[in-house]
Amino acid sequence: MNSVAISHLTKRFTEKTVFSDINLTIQDGEFFTLLGPSGCGKSTLLRCLAGLTQVDNGTIQLGEQDITHLAPQKRDIGMVFQSYALFPNLTVRENVAFGLRIQKLDTKQIKQRVDDILALVELGEFAERYPHSLSGGQRQRVALARSLVVRPKMLLLDEPLSALDARIRKHLRQQICAIQRELKLTTVFVTHDQEEALTMSDRIALMNEGKIIQCDPPEKLYIEPSSDFTARFMGQYNVLDADQAQQLFKESYQGSLAIRPESIYVFEDNRQYDERFSEKIAATVKSHQLLGSIIRYQLIANNVELTVDLLNRHAERLFDVGSELSILIDKSAMRHL
Repeated sequence: MNSVAISHLTKRFTEKTVFSDINLTIQDGEFFTLLGPSGCGKSTLLRCLAGLTQVDNGTIQLGEQDITHLAPQKRDIGMVFQSYALFPNLTVRENVAFGLRIQKLDTKQIKQRVDDILALVELGEFAERYPHSLSGGQRQRVALARSLVVRPKMLLLDEPLSALDARIRKHLRQQICAIQRELKLTTVFVTHDQEEALTMSDRIALMNEGKIIQCDPPEKLYIEPSSDFTARFMGQYNVLDADQAQQLFKESYQGSLAIRPESIYVFEDNRQYDERFSEKIAATVKSHQLLGSIIRYQLIANNVELTVDLLNRHAERLFDVGSELSILIDKSAMRHL
């Protein structure tokens, strides 16, 4: 069992505490993501798991083994960086085989395992090419193959897709997920991209300023944010204070209220609305953005600004700036913080 137990982990650099008293359990075969803004400590935590950065306090357990103070090469962990870190003077095959040669496997074994992993990442036909002749996505797959070929107990991915363009990034994250599931490999992924985290992860630990703010499966993290920070970070939530909520709904509220942009509807005469919905609220369109299948509006309703996402169903759906609308809010989808 290649589960991971992180207990009371602390890391400081001189006077700065990067994180303290971090406690996490990552299940065997789980795709676990560390998500958060730049500087929150997620990459440092990943480097501590890899052994590239030493911890000040706490322990890291991989399976039955305490790896807290083991050298990186003794941890049986694969790591993929944003920068690929390939050897420019070695072919794809030689780059992937490098770790196996260090392990002193025989030539036949090396060839078979390299062929197998190159087929898995769909790079078999590129085996004799050099890194400079590959695209960014292909180089990242070589780096992934090199980490996987040694059959690590755990795979660490440090923002491996952030340097790639959107189309390649989408394809590669699907490929990484498929490979991870096929190999049932315990994986820890670092990203600052909410969409990436939501689409790839079994669970997400959202970090800020060295603390884990919330740790949950993607759907729960998005639908049930436990704090203002989670609600604001995980998308375009409308987070209203008590005064704004009272102003919007004309009723008393305590604390903050989070409203998802897709839970706000434009009133349509021919549609029935049940008791989940608020009364109609008059609103004016302040601005709009076309986001492919979604049109994102900024509306002013009772002097409160709201972000509203509507499906881009047809051209008539686009409401011009200054348009006056009636909106309804699905109260069952609101979250009190």
